[in-house]
Amino acid sequence: LGDAGVAALALCLGSLRSLTAVHLNLSTCSKVGDDGLAALGKGLGALQNLTTIKLQFHNCEKIGDGGLASFFQGLGALLDLTTVDLNFSGCSKIGDAGVKSLGQGLGALPNLTTIALSLDDCRQVGNACLASLAQGLGALLNLTSINLSFWDCDGIGDIGVTSLVQGLG
Repeated sequence: LGDAGVAALALCLGSLRSLTAVHLNLSTCSKVGDDGLAALGKGLGALQNLTTIKLQFHNCEKIGDGGLASFFQGLGALLDLTTVDLNFSGCSKIGDAGVKSLGQGLGALPNLTTIALSLDDCRQVGNACLASLAQGLGALLNLTSINLSFWDCDGIGDIGVTSLVQGLG
């Protein structure tokens, strides 16, 4: 499965206007990249009744910073969205700019109550992006549950975690 297949799937999903939840596992689909992720964001962004998104992109190594930015641009402001679970573990092209886009994108979804985000083994992610992530998450007044995983992100240290905690607190 590649970007063209994900784009076709996104177009189909976007036409199913009554959907309230989307769970999609594209883990280890090595041909899925930024264009597919952008198309998926646009398709899901058309679903104004959507409350839950669970997307697995584990080891989709062609997904990078640009794809994350485009994904959240496509989502826009889904006002009913309460739960987001995103797994980008092993997406080696994701770096600080992508995590900054994640923070901004999540922060623009005002009714989020639950966030799970895995960036395990994303080795280009470092301290610099965590303050931006915290700023976006800190804007979510209804947030009741957060699960962040940065396992094996060698670029994240005490300074980054401290800025994350300060931004959330």
